[in-house]
Amino acid sequence: MIQAPRVFALIPARGGSKGLPGKNIRPFAGLPLAAHSILFAKLCPEISRCIVSTDAMEIAEVARQFGAEVPFLRPAALAQDDTPMWPVIRHALAWVEAQGGLPYEYVLLLDPTSPAREPADVAEPFRLLGERPEADGVVGVSQPDSNPIWHAVVDRDGWMTDLIEINVTNLAGVPSIVYGLLALGFFVYGLGLGQSILTAGLTLALLILPVVIVATREAIRAIPAAIREGSYALGATRWQTTVHHILPYSMAGVITGVIIGMSRAIGETAPIITIGALTFIAFLPPAPVSAEPPFLSFEWLMSPFTVMPIQMFNWTSRPEAAFQHNAAAAGLVLVVMTLAMNGLAIYLRYRLRKNIKW
Repeated sequence: MIQAPRVFALIPARGGSKGLPGKNIRPFAGLPLAAHSILFAKLCPEISRCIVSTDAMEIAEVARQFGAEVPFLRPAALAQDDTPMWPVIRHALAWVEAQGGLPYEYVLLLDPTSPAREPADVAEPFRLLGERPEADGVVGVSQPDSNPIWHAVVDRDGWMTDLIEINVTNLAGVPSIVYGLLALGFFVYGLGLGQSILTAGLTLALLILPVVIVATREAIRAIPAAIREGSYALGATRWQTTVHHILPYSMAGVITGVIIGMSRAIGETAPIITIGALTFIAFLPPAPVSAEPPFLSFEWLMSPFTVMPIQMFNWTSRPEAAFQHNAAAAGLVLVVMTLAMNGLAIYLRYRLRKNIKW
């Protein structure tokens, strides 16, 4: 048996919990949550000293009331949401060894959020360490009764989520002329943007938005559930799982949806006519960048506009042969742009999915 003072218990209890504020001192089974770990440490003969590492005075006062030592307050830099446990242990160990003289050989980490322990849970690790002297430490785990993903995730989907999903799905099939009428009433007259490039851009963005949302949703749903479960099981938060796993793996489908939506937008005519596109345009809008101060200009956003299909229609209605050639060239450009954008979507999807291993 390892004798004191070479073993001390460390209870990490920071005060900045976001999911459940103040959880470490909230009542649990009649006592503050952290108190269960403190009292447990007193029952274990292997432990000669119990220290609580916290950055909050409220938690420090509660810990002292139940007999734990709080000889220091943890620095704010070691009490962030994404602070790993190892720096916290090193900070406490360095302080204890500097004050106590003799170095401690073992640190027993008692997490306040795991209060259901028994003294045998401490005796067994020391027995294992005695049998395996080459081991650096022992980590205690337990087999759950249900899927671990539901231990860290709360399903908050409700009627609002269903309502939004139904509307987005329906909007993806709405005729484009409806978006033109909506833009005419809201952008042109409601916001006073007039018949401008800005109005046209917002209208086309609104038109392809449901397509992008549906493509993104399907790309995310295509990710195996085991990816999420594995991430949660290793201690990742929902945000970390989303940033490091869900988004990278679904990026191929998301980019494909965006490009396909854009390729649809360049050929749209009905909503653009509705908001007042010109049938013929013989001038360019002001340049966004100039050589004179202030160098950047947004006047071009309020300029009149047209689109290729309308310009082609105007050219084909003229008797001169040159206009017929212009219409054919414009049609070729439109077809090439559409094919190029769809080809780019296929290429990017292939390259991104090639790097995914699951």
